[in-house]
Amino acid sequence: MELSAHCLQCTIIDTVINNPTLRYRVNHKLPELLYNQRILEFSRRGRYLIMKLNQGHLIIHLGMSGELSIRKIEHYQKKKHEHVTFFLNNNVVLSFCDPRKFGSVVFSTLSNIEEHKLLKNFGPEPLSSNFSGSYLYKLASKTTKPIKTLLMDNHCVTGIGNIYVAEILFASGIAPARPSRTLTLEECITICQISKKILHDAIKKGGTTIKDFKNSKGEKGYFQQDLKIYGKNSQPCPRCNIFITKTLINNRSTYSCNQCQK
Repeated sequence: MELSAHCLQCTIIDTVINNPTLRYRVNHKLPELLYNQRILEFSRRGRYLIMKLNQGHLIIHLGMSGELSIRKIEHYQKKKHEHVTFFLNNNVVLSFCDPRKFGSVVFSTLSNIEEHKLLKNFGPEPLSSNFSGSYLYKLASKTTKPIKTLLMDNHCVTGIGNIYVAEILFASGIAPARPSRTLTLEECITICQISKKILHDAIKKGGTTIKDFKNSKGEKGYFQQDLKIYGKNSQPCPRCNIFITKTLINNRSTYSCNQCQK
């Protein structure tokens, strides 16, 4: 993980709260709680970044437009929408910025962070062996909700966002509005296999940059150059040349090809 190279085993010497009003209000005691704590490990659960410390964990959610930026202290200048800033003993500054304030920075003293209320109800990670065709088929057979909705439900599988679901279902040839219980076992196996492939490819290319998202060094992800269907409303389908359509499912933009996806 990119953060590990700059922050792992470093000590937090100061924390500045510029604006506590995020999705969950930032604990005003955070500077005191984090002072002199060493960063032992970074991990991820769904869309939450987990920072393991000497005593406790810091759970960070980027929301829809948040970013973590890493800079050397000599290059540091407070950014617009910078809500929480962490100063490390190696002269690195880690800044949490979020224009829309949908993100969060939460400290927890739980020894088993998986039991935290923000994390405990998550389903398996999409790249894990637990997310399998048989697992998905068992869940899908019990519900009439659209397959897109099921794949975006963190209780089913953790952290597959709207962009990737669109690409996965297009590559699988399955319509996003199709009732989940109509899927066959073979189709569920295909969805899981393609999910893992697309997500692996996206990780290699630094993720998908939409609008104002950047990674911690200010670089954009390059997987968006490989998007086949997301954001391509009224453009020709790359397979059949029929125009891609845009609809709403659960108030989320949904892109599909009526010819290629059934």
